[in-house]
Amino acid sequence: AVGRILEGEDAKLCAQSLIKSDSPQWRQAGFALLGEIEDGEGAFGAAIYSYTKAMEEPCVTESLAKVALRLGVLEVRGGDSKKAEKALKKAIELNAANGEARAEAYLTLARASLMRNDVESARAYATVVTALFDKTKFAAEAEKILKENSEER
Repeated sequence: AVGRILEGEDAKLCAQSLIKSDSPQWRQAGFALLGEIEDGEGAFGAAIYSYTKAMEEPCVTESLAKVALRLGVLEVRGGDSKKAEKALKKAIELNAANGEARAEAYLTLARASLMRNDVESARAYATVVTALFDKTKFAAEAEKILKENSEER
């Protein structure tokens, strides 16, 4: 919590202190915080590394749901649809009570599927968004994926 209040180098120092802990929970929190900072700075490669390290810790803290989603989104942005898929499926599981996050994860899975030219999976993921999360900001893009990849084309 303190690290999120701080900014810049002070926040990074806080994250790095947590990463040095013997506790996997504190390390996970540290990597999550560092990834969030790097993500915000536009250092996406560094953020992917930090988020991946957070995911590798043998525990599940409250920050892991957001970490999994951001990691998946960044992996798609970086062109690695396979790594993205693993993180996004974990994000769906961890965000069971957060419809907005789940909708974003399903939509990003649709994008990842399109990257692999797997139109059938892309349509399936987009359909989940339009059917279950039609009130979210992600529904319009999911509908566009369905229209642009219709079976009639």
